[in-house]
Amino acid sequence: MKAVRQWLFAAEAVNDKKSIVDEPDVYPVHSLDRMAEYQKFVATVMYFNDALDADMLNASLVKLLETGDWKKLGGRLKKDVNGRLQLHVPPRFSAEQPAVAYTHECLTEMKISDHPVAKSLPTHTHVPSLQPLPERGALRTLQVRPDFPASLDDLMAEDLPPLSLHVHTFQDATVVGLSWPHLLMDGVGRSALMKSWSLVMAGQEDKVPPVAGARHDVLSGLPAGASDQDEFFANKGLLRGVRLAKVLLYWGWAKLAGPGKVIRSMYLPKEIYDMLVGGIKEQVSLVQGQTGTKRYISESDAITAWVTRQVALSEPRPRPVTIMSLFNGRYALKQHLDPDAVYLQNMVLINYTTLSAEEARDAVAPLALACKAQLSEQTSESRALGFIQWISKRVDKTKHTVPLCGGEDSVLLCCNSLIRADLIRETRFAPAVLRAGEAAETRRNPAGSMINFFYGLPNEPTQFINGFNILGKDHSGGTWFAGNLAPQVWEALEYEVKQLGEGKSSS
Repeated sequence: MKAVRQWLFAAEAVNDKKSIVDEPDVYPVHSLDRMAEYQKFVATVMYFNDALDADMLNASLVKLLETGDWKKLGGRLKKDVNGRLQLHVPPRFSAEQPAVAYTHECLTEMKISDHPVAKSLPTHTHVPSLQPLPERGALRTLQVRPDFPASLDDLMAEDLPPLSLHVHTFQDATVVGLSWPHLLMDGVGRSALMKSWSLVMAGQEDKVPPVAGARHDVLSGLPAGASDQDEFFANKGLLRGVRLAKVLLYWGWAKLAGPGKVIRSMYLPKEIYDMLVGGIKEQVSLVQGQTGTKRYISESDAITAWVTRQVALSEPRPRPVTIMSLFNGRYALKQHLDPDAVYLQNMVLINYTTLSAEEARDAVAPLALACKAQLSEQTSESRALGFIQWISKRVDKTKHTVPLCGGEDSVLLCCNSLIRADLIRETRFAPAVLRAGEAAETRRNPAGSMINFFYGLPNEPTQFINGFNILGKDHSGGTWFAGNLAPQVWEALEYEVKQLGEGKSSS
């Protein structure tokens, strides 16, 4: 442990002594990364039930950013003569030009349960639980430092590194806030960052995977995909012009007049989660046996159908539902990517599932199959390529690149599953543990691992559309969720899992 700390801090000290005399190393910002929707900051709050060495967290992250093309993450955002974004990496990182904007609140005389904000962070439970998150303004104090830039323009004007590390150390816990402009990477890239950060912290820098596609966008040289993307979006009810204006006006009115959405975290212990997903899959098998259909329903498919049904049933009248699902293109484009490398860029694609009011209120098994039938086409390689190429042609020409689809009267539900990213279990900060925060007889996770995490947009107002995220599994096999849903939807979900706990199947 001592040797690892000396190695990390020695490397940082040497860098501080060097003067900057060379030109910056310039990296391009790739086409999908330039989408207007990605020019917002993302912030993750990670909760560890151990007291961690904050300086070691920073030093190991800096060390990672000094490795190969990982340094791209330390580049300063600039615009070229054509107004396109670039990342200018200093010849070497120093105190004057750090790799990471690092801040630390040392509160080691205080337990996390005594902190006015951190005490409200969700924690794992032995039974299913819905837990509130701190109010948005309070949560922001854990996500980012007080003088965090309000926009990408502010970040560029102040010549700041894009990665920010904001750590609160308590007597028995640590809260780590990590933020970055979304244009740097997506959720899979972030998972690779956390895993590689952990390796460097453990002195295993030789195991850090290389970064591929940092200087040349791998997505730009792929074969042509489906050429009917405009027709495809039209069939999904592409909203534009008067139809889009009507929908936006309706949403605005609903925000003012209707019940507000509530951000909650939900935890399902392994036994309950397995009962829920297993029960849905069993029902799907029965339906498939009756209809002769054969479709694989994943955990994420099952949960999405379950939540969609409760959203639909909570409406005062039957309404169609449009599910806007985030899907990582890496999974559809495997044969074009290096399996041993990391791609620090955005490859997230948007899939739309349009459901009639009757379909959305159907039993969960036929609903899951109806959703999967539409998703299967959109997650094919041809359709993924078509979407990427459709976006790339428009990214520098339009203010908002992501298409919005659905009926004018549809309920919109945005869903994202991070199960495959496995963020909780891929983060291993054991070398940085100063003190165990929870006794061995009660804890359910290894030393230096997180209990949970939450992510959001620190500079943006709370969204008024329905959103639900499957965050992933913890070390005990339980699963974390977070969402922005109407109170009656949360009540329905809570009732459903309570029924499961009593041995009754989900509907």
